[in-house]
Amino acid sequence: GTLSCNARWLEILGFGIGELEPLLPNWEKRVHPDDLSRVQQAWQAHLRGETERFESEYRMLHKEEYWVWILSRGKVVARNAKGKPLRALGTHLDISPRKRSEEVLRERETKLTILLASMPDLVLMVDTSGNLTQCDLPAGDWFFTAPPPFEGRSYSQVAPPQVVQALDEALAGIIGDGKPRVCEVTAPAGGEERRFQMTVNQLADSSRFPSGFLVVVRDVTEQRRTEQKIRELSYHDLLTGLPSRRLFMDRLQLAMAAAQRSRGFGAVLFIDIDRF
Repeated sequence: GTLSCNARWLEILGFGIGELEPLLPNWEKRVHPDDLSRVQQAWQAHLRGETERFESEYRMLHKEEYWVWILSRGKVVARNAKGKPLRALGTHLDISPRKRSEEVLRERETKLTILLASMPDLVLMVDTSGNLTQCDLPAGDWFFTAPPPFEGRSYSQVAPPQVVQALDEALAGIIGDGKPRVCEVTAPAGGEERRFQMTVNQLADSSRFPSGFLVVVRDVTEQRRTEQKIRELSYHDLLTGLPSRRLFMDRLQLAMAAAQRSRGFGAVLFIDIDRF
């Protein structure tokens, strides 16, 4: 049961030589209570010869009363004739920086998941082969022609032809010049024709080569309908539905421009309706 450790083992825990004896009880006291049983089980399994080597990540209490993440690796290097372990060698590595980075990444992923869940938009991730790697599907009527899940399938297998064509053109354009694409397409959804706006960006890895594409789809049907109503109200009388003066001036300007280009002539006929 004797442990022999170098100064680095003590340094990881904030101790100097002679401040903490490298005894098994001292090691057990400093391992996080939530990790101790798991680590002991893994170590005993290795001592019994059930695993080729011992490896475990766990927390140990620093001298300054905070937890240090340790990656412990070891292996029995000598056994007696009956297989009882006589000697083992191992290493302790401080992996706290890596664990902190992993925690930051998990927090970011959690925030991103919450953000995506709260968005009204459909978010797709597509790999360079055209397969869907992620699909965050919000409530609403969407254009899919097959039931979920969609991950692992090509978008051409789950979307109507007009959407497939729009995505094909957008991805080809991005591959060509690296610039994002925004397009709109009309597709059947929820028993009617609806208008969708798709914003497509490329995802790049550390080598800056495209590793996939991010597609954000927004249902703009109601927005386009509202815009159409506004245009109609601005060019037509609200009471009668007849063309307004604004529409007349707009068409007159177009006619005058056309006449000027063709060197032609035009006339304006005005009829006054009394007591209208």
